This record gives sequence, C-alpha cells and structure tokens, in this order.
Amino acid sequence: MFVLQILFLAWLSLSLIKEMFFLNLISIKAKRGLSASLLFYFLFAIFYVQPSSFSIIFFLFPCGFLLFLFFFLKRQEEKNLLFQLGSLILPLESGMKSGLSFLNAWQKSLKEIKLKKIKDKLQNFTQVFQYQKEFHYPEDKQVEIFIKDLILIYQSSHPLKRLQHLRRKVKIELAFRVKSQRALLQVRWQSGILCFFYIGLLAWTVTAHGQKYISLILSSLLLFTIGLIWILKTGRQMKWSV
Repeated sequence: MFVLQILFLAWLSLSLIKEMFFLNLISIKAKRGLSASLLFYFLFAIFYVQPSSFSIIFFLFPCGFLLFLFFFLKRQEEKNLLFQLGSLILPLESGMKSGLSFLNAWQKSLKEIKLKKIKDKLQNFTQVFQYQKEFHYPEDKQVEIFIKDLILIYQSSHPLKRLQHLRRKVKIELAFRVKSQRALLQVRWQSGILCFFYIGLLAWTVTAHGQKYISLILSSLLLFTIGLIWILKTGRQMKWSV
C-alpha cells in the first residue's frame, strides 16, 4: 500500500508538470528539469524514508509545491495579458489619430506583439468588440473590466477622447500597482522561504519521530497557519498613496 501511494503521488506530480507544459506555462527545458528533480526526490525518499502513517506527508510535498506553482504561473499569465492590454493603448491612440477606425487601429497594434499565445488571446477579443454585447472573463476580473472599457470606447461617438481618458486611468492604476507590489514583494518572499523551511522541518520531524510528538506537531502547524494567514491578510489591507 505504501509503494502504491508513492507511485500515485509521483504520477500525479508528473501529470501536473505535463499540464503546465501543455498550457505553455513552462518551457521544455523547465519541464525536463522539474521531471528530473522529481524523479531524484522520489528515489531518495523511497530509500531513506521509513514507511509510517505520517511519512506520506514527505511525498505530498512535491504535489503541493507543483500545485502552487501551477496556480502562480496561471496568475502571472493573466497579469502579463493585462500588462499587454495596457501597452496597446498608445499605439491604438496613435492609429486612431492617423485616421484609422478603432478596429483597424486595434488590428494594426496586434501585429506588433511577438508572443503568439498572448497575441491569440487578444485576437479573440476582436470578435467581442463586433458582436458580443455581454462580455465575461472569469479568469481575471481586471482583464474583464479593461475589455469592457474598450467595448464602450468602440461603441462611443467620441472614441478617441474616451481612449485618452482610459490611458490616464491606466497610468494611475499602474503607478499604484507597482508601488503596492514593491511593498509586498519582500513580505511574500520571506513568507515563502519560511513556509519552505517549515514544511521541510515538519516532514523530517514526522518521519523521524512518527506519532511521538503528534500533539506538539499539530499545535505548531495550527499556530504557523494562523500566523501566515494573519501576515497575508495584513499585507492585503495595507494602503499606499499613489
């Protein structure tokens, strides 16, 4: 049973790596590196970790890490899409000032984008401007709001003027976002490193001592989780002036 559990978790971890590769979240080089590291990790664990009811935590760690990496990369992809949308405002405005319609200026701006995946996503929004009255983008609320603003510009009788207003709005929001992310980056990095070492220490303690200190382990895990949630919640509630 213990070996079957290990094989299942190894298969699950490899599946997460393949899924990230198929979604173009990681390169082929990163896929090979993660797969090789995962294989080495499980081989090491099989030979050195003694089977017990708690040692399975040691094998759950790669799955948790890869799951976190998957959602993190997906989030970064949506942020890159939002950033690319913001960078289209100036060429879109320049094209409209030269006499092009909104759609023609939009298509011309898309030709300058080099990343095919981002370009294909933005190209899909062209049909939204022409035919779709109601637009929803559940992957990212900010992208949805941005596209709705562009739809209103496309439907407006004074699109260039509204586009200039949108450019000023994006400039203010970008300044705030950069300032807030810089302030939170250090806290997030420290929290991530702390989590990494804590999980490693927890896995070693469980595999080495089993249920001997189970009450202390559970108390430690509870306090650590409460502290981490408090740190992240406090960071989100902080306010900065633009």
